[in-house]
Amino acid sequence: MRACLIGATICCLLVFAGCDDRGDNYLEGSLTKVYSMEFDKVRVRLYEDSELSIEYVKNDSDGEKVPLRVTINITDVALAEGITYDLAVHGTVGRGQGYSSGYLPDLESGDLTLEKYSPENGSAVRGDFDAIFLETDGSKMTLRGGFSSDIDVVDMQ
Repeated sequence: MRACLIGATICCLLVFAGCDDRGDNYLEGSLTKVYSMEFDKVRVRLYEDSELSIEYVKNDSDGEKVPLRVTINITDVALAEGITYDLAVHGTVGRGQGYSSGYLPDLESGDLTLEKYSPENGSAVRGDFDAIFLETDGSKMTLRGGFSSDIDVVDMQ
């Protein structure tokens, strides 16, 4: 009887451990309740002389739109695996192409961690970020996201 209970407990734990279906690419937090953050894929681009860009891309009948774009300015920091970057100092969080209106509130603080990173074209990049935004009325909104994609190195010359 005790062996059956232990077995059932282990099965339940394994089932619940697999219930997080958000995957590596996700956006969550209070900001997603107010601003449209639906996306179909994540694109990671390295603009060699300027920034690393994580773009949450929505396929639309008019083409691709980017409801969220998180960047790290690489002119003043070196990118490396396992490092956390201060988004308020070295980055931006905002809308991308296709979103001329619907600007996000001001970024108060945030960080981005590169869990896996290589600057070689086609290499896997994985990480996550947390951000706090300040609304005009003084209230705060949160946004957390994860990303996993192959990097596309863009030569700006």
